[in-house]
Amino acid sequence: LVSGTTYNVTRNLDGSGANSWPAGTPFAVLGQSGQGRIELNAYDTPRIQLIRQGATYNAQTEIIRIGDLNGNWGYTSQKWGVAIGEYASGKANITIDQDGVLRIRNFATDIIKLSGTDATLENVLKIAGTSSAIAIGNPPPTSSTAGTGLWIDRTGLYGLNANVRQAYFGSDGKLYGGGGSVILDNQGFSLISGTTYELFRSIKFYSNLNIIAQMYCVQAVNSRQFYLGVESGANDSSFQIINRSNESTALVMQTNSNYGSSILSVDSSSLGLSISRSIVTLTNSYSESFDVNGLTISKDSASVFNINLDGFIEKSTAISCKAIRTTAQSIPNNAWTAISFTQALTDQRPSGISAQWSSGTPTRITCQIAGSYYIYGNVLFSANTTGARMVGIRRNGTTILAVTTANPVGGGLATILNLSVKLDLVVGDYIELMVFQNSGGNLNITYDSANPHSNVLAITRLA
Repeated sequence: LVSGTTYNVTRNLDGSGANSWPAGTPFAVLGQSGQGRIELNAYDTPRIQLIRQGATYNAQTEIIRIGDLNGNWGYTSQKWGVAIGEYASGKANITIDQDGVLRIRNFATDIIKLSGTDATLENVLKIAGTSSAIAIGNPPPTSSTAGTGLWIDRTGLYGLNANVRQAYFGSDGKLYGGGGSVILDNQGFSLISGTTYELFRSIKFYSNLNIIAQMYCVQAVNSRQFYLGVESGANDSSFQIINRSNESTALVMQTNSNYGSSILSVDSSSLGLSISRSIVTLTNSYSESFDVNGLTISKDSASVFNINLDGFIEKSTAISCKAIRTTAQSIPNNAWTAISFTQALTDQRPSGISAQWSSGTPTRITCQIAGSYYIYGNVLFSANTTGARMVGIRRNGTTILAVTTANPVGGGLATILNLSVKLDLVVGDYIELMVFQNSGGNLNITYDSANPHSNVLAITRLA
């Protein structure tokens, strides 16, 4: 451009150098690179175009077209419509054509497509911003805690009813239901208990849309209660475990017709089990009636016999002890040696009874209550392929009553030996776990931290 409408132009389309301009040659000024123009075209396919000019006469980019879209925006045949945006890699464009299809695309890839009554999202829809959200309802909710409908934001998806979150996916990866009382996550299925019974905090079982059983837990001020019930009208029955603030625990079974009066109950505060219920079991011609220690069988006027239980069974205390060694112990060659244990993993006995294992006599478990006992022992020898290995149970330091023998395993692996025996013990009897090896030198029994029972002596009273 020299000035005004005067241009210096070199005519060299054929590449041979400057060519002359015959007088009367028509020309069109397409503009400089980056400038735009509007073209009205009717000679082949009618259209209106907005075009951006490039550095050469034939370097042109079509930005908008109204009319026949054939030849651009992916159309290869006549199709009337409107197209907006450059049709090139990485560029967004919008088209709407005579078929009633509206596309919002990235180059040739549909992002959003509206066709008739359908709307499809063909790719990722990104909503930026910390306050961005989608609300669905009539009227839509105004936040994740206000309104009725669906609310989606960067913290989760929420189902609301009258300002209460009924169900929602949280950004913590958990699925919540029942206003937050039901949780499903990588720890499993959880129900948050209330202070009183609430239907939505229970697990229910249905038949023909009717509840036939349910489970729930209640956290009250002075107790915790687990309930498992069968729903059948007047004959409802339930099983309950109740833990009170005084640390006593009760197990209760009852029916609706006898509500408040237990069929069977166990209460740790009284260390006992009580039974109080009339059970109809017989319908034949027995004529006797007798009573033995709270068990009564009698005939009524309808010739139906009733078994009545009204008694108390004293709770027993399990008696057991398990001693373990948590470090290595050197075992001399060719000599029976008692394992010296380092701690009692368990020592269960009635109140007032002395400990069965003591660090003062670490090789022994001592009988404190006479009875028949199941005794078990296990040892773990360090890897060594020479000689033999033995383990035995010894009573009162003199007699080995049971022995297990094994050859050592190869492959650099430790050798494991175990045995069990049933013995009758009296108060004061003591049991030791004895080991023997003849590898030619001292050999350790070793401790496996992944298995605290590597070296163990355990007794359990059977009767």
